[in-house]
Amino acid sequence: MRIERTYDREFVNGVISHPRIYPHISQDFSPAPEAFDCAPMMAMPEILFLAPMRGDERCGVFMVHPHTAIVHEIHTCILPQYWGHSVEAGRAVIEWIFENTKCVKLLTLVPDHNDLAYRLAIACGMVSQGTLTASYLKGGKLLDQKILAVSKTERKSPCQ
Repeated sequence: MRIERTYDREFVNGVISHPRIYPHISQDFSPAPEAFDCAPMMAMPEILFLAPMRGDERCGVFMVHPHTAIVHEIHTCILPQYWGHSVEAGRAVIEWIFENTKCVKLLTLVPDHNDLAYRLAIACGMVSQGTLTASYLKGGKLLDQKILAVSKTERKSPCQ
């Protein structure tokens, strides 16, 4: 699987606002799916939108943004028809980030209600780093978020 940086606003908006994706990634103060627009984020060169490619087809989009020059956060949106390729896509994106940016530590935050995202992060080589308590508002309830990360120097080979 190859990774391409995408600037296709229509594609990114379509993936993120997809009815089988948006309910899992949005919070109480997120806009309605039809009002979501990635344009302000795309205007920032430090924010990357990466599309995993199977042949000529884009499987989804990963948004990556820096916390510091060397610590970045990743957000995952795989289109439902490619969910069987999520681990392959996630591992390919992680490798791409470590090979093409200054990032040495990649993290993700997974709300407590999203077990599928947690299992995907683990399958892609991320490890638990702790909990960010009461930090995600969904359905009027404050939820904890699990912090997972992978380090450029400590990551396991996808073959292990």
